[in-house]
Amino acid sequence: MGKAQYEVGNFDNALSSFKATLGIHPSWEKDWVQPYYEKIENAKKSANK
Repeated sequence: MGKAQYEVGNFDNALSSFKATLGIHPSWEKDWVQPYYEKIENAKKSANK
């Protein structure tokens, strides 16, 4: 769900979904969640320029 929300630009919803995912699968942080945290951070920085 987080990835889908990211793809349509709903970054806050994506972050919420990724945080929920970590509650269920903490081992996914490095490979699956952290890359999207970084992508969302970069997208927000680009949008604020």
